[in-house]
Amino acid sequence: MDLVKWNQAKNAIAQCKTIDEVKEIRDKAEAMRAYAKQAHESLEMQNDIAEIKIRAERRAGEILSETDLQHGSRGVGKKVELHDVTTLADLGIQQHESSRWQQIADIPEKQFENHIQETKQAKEELTTASTLRLAKEIKGKPEALVTKFTGEQENYTPENIIKAVYDVIDNIDLDPASCEFANKIIKADEFFTEDIDGLKQDWLGNIFLNPPYQMPEIRLFTDKLIEQLPNISQAIVLTNNNTDTLWFHKCANNAEMLCLTKGRINFYKTDVDKTYPTNGQAFFYFGKHRDRFASIFKNIGIIVQVIK
Repeated sequence: MDLVKWNQAKNAIAQCKTIDEVKEIRDKAEAMRAYAKQAHESLEMQNDIAEIKIRAERRAGEILSETDLQHGSRGVGKKVELHDVTTLADLGIQQHESSRWQQIADIPEKQFENHIQETKQAKEELTTASTLRLAKEIKGKPEALVTKFTGEQENYTPENIIKAVYDVIDNIDLDPASCEFANKIIKADEFFTEDIDGLKQDWLGNIFLNPPYQMPEIRLFTDKLIEQLPNISQAIVLTNNNTDTLWFHKCANNAEMLCLTKGRINFYKTDVDKTYPTNGQAFFYFGKHRDRFASIFKNIGIIVQVIK
């Protein structure tokens, strides 16, 4: 099978009925991923291959969870074309592989797909380890919403963070990426919704910005803020802590100070009181009250002063 043909590989995984079939795809994908990384191929190519590997591991976990196995199975169900095979050793699988693959299989489909797409969009390395971290987050908080980047527009900033923002800039004149529901907590004098499109408007006064975190929106909103700095008195921007990205460095180089959060911010949604993102966040401060920002936000995370 030609694993370079991504769609064919994805369809082949979905059609696998036996461990041998899916394991062959997984092992080939892993070999290709390792070669691509050693050859310094693009991250996009590496992630496309890694996605095939992880999808194969997920399918293997589904098959294993339906299989009546001795010595390490997680649950009992119907046999899936395994006939007399009764142990993981007979399948050529280690105990830790079985456990990991079944954890990946337990991730709800929507959150699994979001993890894949958001990791690739953020130009981060897609790995089995990061997928397992998501699985553990979900298992630890089964009734909570676990999000990778919390960058969708329906993820809203909690009240304790907004209070800290007010303590620094006194008043929020404008939130350029918001909605009526979010503004019940933020209480900005003016806010721009998706329909108004803050990217097409002028930004004036004291700004609080928690933009969508997916690309290219996060880059467009942070670029817009930098463009509008001559019109802005103060601004606090809340993003995910993708410190290796170009937009993050551009934003940091134009800010006066940063705060890298200790722990992760629990955003909320219209239907969920608390989300559990799988990475941390960062605040950028633009303005003249650096001491005030440092004094207040040191309780939220480590303070970094930008050397210009």
